[in-house]
Amino acid sequence: MLRVDTTDREPGARRPKVTRYSAANLDFFFAYDVPASRRHVLDLKALAAADAHIVLAAGENSRGTWIRMAIELLAERLGSELLEFPGDHDGFALHPHGFATRFGEILLGTHLAADQS
Repeated sequence: MLRVDTTDREPGARRPKVTRYSAANLDFFFAYDVPASRRHVLDLKALAAADAHIVLAAGENSRGTWIRMAIELLAERLGSELLEFPGDHDGFALHPHGFATRFGEILLGTHLAADQS
């Protein structure tokens, strides 16, 4: 569904182990969260007017997936920049150092100079 490539990872990175707890969370997610998200309509005017700084981001290797296309469309509609992180949908797990570095750049604002070059 998300085309996650588990071979695309930093050396030593491992996927988190599935436990009874995480499996139950996933069951809940598919039973309740996914259907709710399909029914929900975003208030684009409220998002555009929000005082909070909204950062839209996606994995650089997630192009062409439905979840990536959704965030690209949201960025377009809000006139916002879409920032990329290493990896795909779960790059935080398979590219933890690259993810942390990129996250730090975004928090510190240092990504602005890098993205504009």
